[in-house]
Amino acid sequence: MRRTVSNWDTAWLLAVIRQLISGMGYRGPPVDISFPIQYSTIVIHSPHKHAAIVTGLHSLFVAKTKAYEPLEVVWPYANAPRSGDEGLDRKQRQCVMQTEEEFIREWRDAIAGAIADRRRGWLGESDKVEACMMGLGKEVVFPEDPALIEQQRESARTYLSARE
Repeated sequence: MRRTVSNWDTAWLLAVIRQLISGMGYRGPPVDISFPIQYSTIVIHSPHKHAAIVTGLHSLFVAKTKAYEPLEVVWPYANAPRSGDEGLDRKQRQCVMQTEEEFIREWRDAIAGAIADRRRGWLGESDKVEACMMGLGKEVVFPEDPALIEQQRESARTYLSARE
């Protein structure tokens, strides 16, 4: 089983984070930004070791075995895309947990602290708590220039489509 998330505007998030990186004067190597989904793949095995032996012996004598197509489960992040392509007003859009703006506000300090420390690797919940406790990123003003964010959003969509 494979889990995907719909209506989560990762292109906008990528554009805002890239604007934050450039606003902080980062001059290091290119930064790879991704939004992995935890536990996105679930593999279901037979419950017993003995069942594998029986299945293996059974397949020796039976020419055709069953093959199942992988199941894809879509978890909606919101009821409509953030950009409003489906004609919904932004006020009508309902997110299951939080909006993209709330996500950025929640992770801003951890992202800014990681950039300032030139950290390599993933950011996790512990980084968010540490940034809050240490006061990291408080002096950083998060960029909110809509024109620049929209321009970087388009380049982020191109980048994301090239990675797929």
